[in-house]
Amino acid sequence: MDYYKEALEIFERRVQSLISELHAAQSENNYNSIKVLMHSLCSIAGYVGAIPLQTIAKKIELAAINMQGDELHFIIEELLAEINQVQLAVNKFLQN
Repeated sequence: MDYYKEALEIFERRVQSLISELHAAQSENNYNSIKVLMHSLCSIAGYVGAIPLQTIAKKIELAAINMQGDELHFIIEELLAEINQVQLAVNKFLQN
């Protein structure tokens, strides 16, 4: 249990950083940075079992590879909503 709790704490810290970096990359239309960030998020989301979050991050990664800027905005909104849900669940788990 302590190992999983530690993994969730690392996840929580990394996600906060990723969100900030994603906003910066998006404002600069930096598709390569978005791709790299989402690849990282895919890994950490999968590591803690946040499969819906992993799936959305993969969609953004593919949209960034294909430079689909218009689509990225909508998928990123979906990602942020899912991150919020995952963070609520993580915080609830960590408080117990």
